[in-house]
Amino acid sequence: MQDEVGRYVITHKDRLLRLGADLVFAICEDKQAEVVILNQGEDTQRESGFEEAGIQHQNYLCVDLSKFGGTEKRMTETRAIQPSDLYQLRALAEPQMSADGRFTALVVIAVDKEQDGYIYELHLMDIQSGHVSIISSGANKLRSPRFSPDGGQLAFIVSQEEHGEHVYVGETSSLSALSNWTLNEGTLAGAKFKDLFTKRKLAAELSWFPDGTSLLLAQVSSTLPDVKEYANVYFKTDGTGLLRQVETQFWLVPLEGEPRQFYKQQSGIGTMAVSPNGSEIAFTVQKFPGKGSWEADIQLVNVESGTVRPLTDSNGPIRAISYAPTGNSLVWLGHQSAASYGTESLWMTDLVSGQSRALLPQFDRPIGVIQKGDVSPVSGTDRPVFSTDGQSVYFVAQDGGPTHVYKVGLDDGTPVRLTGDAQRCVSHFSVSTAGDVLFVSSTPDKPEELYLLRGGIEEQLTGINQAFCKQVRLAQASRMVFQGADNWPIEGWLMLPPANTSTANTATAQDAPYPLVLVVHGGPHGAFGCGFTLKHQALCGSGFAVLYVNPRGSQAYGTDFAAAVIGDWGGKDYIDIMNAVDKVVADGWADGARLGVTGYSYGGFMTTWIIGHTDRFQAAAPGGCVSNLISFQGTSDIGKHWGPKEHLANVYDGFETLWARSPIAYVKNVNTPTLLYHAEGDDRCPIGQSEEFYTALRDLGTEAVFVRYPGGSHSYGTTGKPSYRVDTQERLNRWFREKLGSTKSTVSSKKSP
Repeated sequence: MQDEVGRYVITHKDRLLRLGADLVFAICEDKQAEVVILNQGEDTQRESGFEEAGIQHQNYLCVDLSKFGGTEKRMTETRAIQPSDLYQLRALAEPQMSADGRFTALVVIAVDKEQDGYIYELHLMDIQSGHVSIISSGANKLRSPRFSPDGGQLAFIVSQEEHGEHVYVGETSSLSALSNWTLNEGTLAGAKFKDLFTKRKLAAELSWFPDGTSLLLAQVSSTLPDVKEYANVYFKTDGTGLLRQVETQFWLVPLEGEPRQFYKQQSGIGTMAVSPNGSEIAFTVQKFPGKGSWEADIQLVNVESGTVRPLTDSNGPIRAISYAPTGNSLVWLGHQSAASYGTESLWMTDLVSGQSRALLPQFDRPIGVIQKGDVSPVSGTDRPVFSTDGQSVYFVAQDGGPTHVYKVGLDDGTPVRLTGDAQRCVSHFSVSTAGDVLFVSSTPDKPEELYLLRGGIEEQLTGINQAFCKQVRLAQASRMVFQGADNWPIEGWLMLPPANTSTANTATAQDAPYPLVLVVHGGPHGAFGCGFTLKHQALCGSGFAVLYVNPRGSQAYGTDFAAAVIGDWGGKDYIDIMNAVDKVVADGWADGARLGVTGYSYGGFMTTWIIGHTDRFQAAAPGGCVSNLISFQGTSDIGKHWGPKEHLANVYDGFETLWARSPIAYVKNVNTPTLLYHAEGDDRCPIGQSEEFYTALRDLGTEAVFVRYPGGSHSYGTTGKPSYRVDTQERLNRWFREKLGSTKSTVSSKKSP
């Protein structure tokens, strides 16, 4: 009964109930009250009295509280958050809105503990009534929900391991009347859906043609022989493995009639878009596929003739393309720099001349979703969107910590932030023809939910993670600005363990100083931000203060800031980070005798670098690390293209330079107990990087533990098996508890963070 009611509460807009799902759970457990599910128009006599309590006459759950006692106590009981709470959290992705603004479609992803995988659901919400229809694909990945131009149809893709990828299309009005349906062996039982198109693998996302009668789909086929022969320096990519021989076919798939292939090429594609008149397709291709570089170009293919013409001659990456309503230009995300630290901006390309110009020349911040927390296994949705009149463009950007939705006029250049001034992270967004903005957002202490910005008023549409939040104590993040090297301002955040009470989610000064875990982000051109991060919360739940900082090299602070780490890994970036640690220790929030450090990728590099240059930390846990810049250049999938640009040296003419910047060169100095963890299938920072460092530590007699996770990729911490993700965090928590303890100590003074 609890699961049944919980599902109803979560999917039927808990915001309408004014009750709280945890209270409903408690009532059901004790069986001390009657639970009645009422639909609009049913038994109005039984509805009387609920309106006064703030319950709307929609689809809702009503509870007779007259037989229930102890409600107040149950509502306030909470527990510490823990790594296994990954199984309770839900991720939200790819929100879409129908043309009339009435319906929203949303992908909701849960963790399947039993199958050690993920469960995908499509939630179709009627905004007016609050009714939600759920189509579940189980363990089969569901993606790319797209309304037809008039909103009357909804299409999406389901990936079935044994049956290939299926494209389903159904009438929006019929689907909105459903409750819950489950895909089974390629069919959708009982629903008015058509299995329109099936191929082994489809590229990118689906797109509707403007007349609403056909879909654009790209089929990808690949082969990998037993004996592989390569003649280019680039022969593997993280997450995919060894490069395959690839063919891409473009298909026009009508709702009625036979699909038609109109173009094919012997390579993969990036993103694609249909022109407003439906006559051509724009798509991106890698410019130098054999070099492993990120340069891309846009090409145009005629739907009738299949002829192709190149549009751009780019010096940098291009992705997330969108047509202007007039059809005479495209906007896209990318940059035109050959540097390794290039910051993506918003560009527009004229379709006649092929000339491109930056729409935000003075807004030196990364456009797109740079960080989104660590719960969701899918990438953010950040394709720019034209306004209906074609005079402005909507986009997302990260400015410091927050990520927001912005709007800019084509000839203005000054972005306007639309989603308030909150310390939040927008991870997915879309825009309706009326200019309504639908977006997924989280904060450091609130997981993802869906929001609607309409007429300047923001409304939360879902409470999918609300019940979970009421069960646990969540740490809050305090923004801090530290003085880094050269007196540069360095932004960071301090999270303190929530008070162990039934009513408070905030720590108190009396508990300080805390054992502190410093967390370093990857990149180095990544960035921490304001998204919900389970890793940080789980460490706080285990009794640690958590400090995370954006040192020089991080994006979100301008190109010069991002470039400041080039050729200087372990230099001033190290000073930035250590100055932040010094500050929180000096202010009395952290115990200088109980410090831990962890980080992943470049964060793993910095962790191994730190313990080779100071004994201040009592425990370290580098993950997916880079420890040897020399071997990294020859074994990483980006080592030869990206490494020399980042470190200003090649193995064959800069050996000494690379060695001097490699943590392995200082391993003899390490006295800190070290836990290393790595995915065996990592091709970005290959597992040999951890093997080298671990072997040296053990050979020198330094305490070290090495944990290897089968398969996976460099991103296994967000996309890998849930059991590995949980196991990693549990090991980190245990390691730091063992080495740092979690009891409070005394300090003479404390300043507010």
